[in-house]
Amino acid sequence: MKRESLLFNYIYDVTEEEIKKYIGLSILFGLVHISQIRNYWSSNLLYHNSVISSTMSRYRYEGISKILHLSPPSSSQWAGRLSKLSPIAEILCQNCKRNYELGREISIDESIIKYKGHHISKQYISTKPIKMRIQGICIVRFKKTRYLWNYEIYPGKSAKIENNIAKAVTLRLIEELRSNWHHIYCGDWYSSPELFRILTNQGFGATGAVRKNRKGLPKFQINKMNRLVFLFQ
Repeated sequence: MKRESLLFNYIYDVTEEEIKKYIGLSILFGLVHISQIRNYWSSNLLYHNSVISSTMSRYRYEGISKILHLSPPSSSQWAGRLSKLSPIAEILCQNCKRNYELGREISIDESIIKYKGHHISKQYISTKPIKMRIQGICIVRFKKTRYLWNYEIYPGKSAKIENNIAKAVTLRLIEELRSNWHHIYCGDWYSSPELFRILTNQGFGATGAVRKNRKGLPKFQINKMNRLVFLFQ
């Protein structure tokens, strides 16, 4: 029997319990890395995992993967490039914010997801260790934990171009935070005089690396100790 026919016979009457098992296995695959998903069910002792094989068969897992939708195909509520992912992504984000209270020091940074499939949100950057990826921007607890509190998935280039994307995303991510308490740390992609001025006016503290050519910064020079210093007028 062809593989496609076997999958077709395994995609009916999916129960809530099976969906929970499916999600659990998907999380486990991220913790235990093997080159191909089908190898988790391999009879080869180098790959075989009895927990996975006893939880769900390979054909059942692949069958669910083939038909799984996170939003109704006809739903207009989740329009856009990430329409198939938006419902579950929003639920996870709300749960992350509800179940943890951030401390004073927080960090805003990128999170990279390795991805070689076909999607308009996929980026290819030849100079990075992970060349093919989908990028997310997130706000996390600084220092003691790396708890993910809020995030936004980059949808890819679009006809609608935001002025200063880094500033716009940062302000969206911190909308629900108490401005008179938190101190924000960020990398040079986010740091700009314009953003820090807005954060200061809202009551946030902010610290970040900077790029020499960032618009709005004073000129730099290198002193005798080979350190960059500002030139103020």
